[in-house]
Amino acid sequence: MPYLAANKKYLADSGKLSALAQYARASKSKCWERVGKVEQPVLLVCGDKDPDFGDATIETQLYKSSLVSSAYTDVKMIPNVGHYPHCEEPDLVFSQIMDFLKAEKVKLA
Repeated sequence: MPYLAANKKYLADSGKLSALAQYARASKSKCWERVGKVEQPVLLVCGDKDPDFGDATIETQLYKSSLVSSAYTDVKMIPNVGHYPHCEEPDLVFSQIMDFLKAEKVKLA
């Protein structure tokens, strides 16, 4: 996949790899504090083979249940893809996003 080669090339710079590692280890507590305050409709898109999660379905449902103030939360599990469904199945993800926006009556230019 072309995006993997591009990412490997990008991360070959040790400064960028260090910054990524610091981001990954950083506390996400401030983010979790705000999740319950999101009022807008939310679309969660996740690959069902995401290696970052033991069970992507359970993890995604955890996120959904945390969005207690959201007007509406939809979950789309993309089959047979990992952490980057928008790269691995761009047409399918685009279709899911467009369906969500249309359902929310978002005016598209």
